[in-house]
Amino acid sequence: MPLINHLFSIGSIRKAICKSWYPYLTRTLKPAKYTALDLNPAGIAFCKKRHQVEGLEFVRGDAENLPFPDNSFDAVINGFRKP
Repeated sequence: MPLINHLFSIGSIRKAICKSWYPYLTRTLKPAKYTALDLNPAGIAFCKKRHQVEGLEFVRGDAENLPFPDNSFDAVINGFRKP
């Protein structure tokens, strides 16, 4: 049973999904759905090709103008970091 229904990850999805966060978060939080947003179309294409998992969605979009209605997610993971 999921601890949260819909998890949202923003920024640097290649790092978040392909390297570390995704396996850990799916094991511990067991989200029914996981949406990852990034502005980089190459990162989106790479992750869509590499990770074809039910409930996992990759969306291209701007973090300052999210393409989702309010209250779409139960939890948010921020993948941005200071340079």
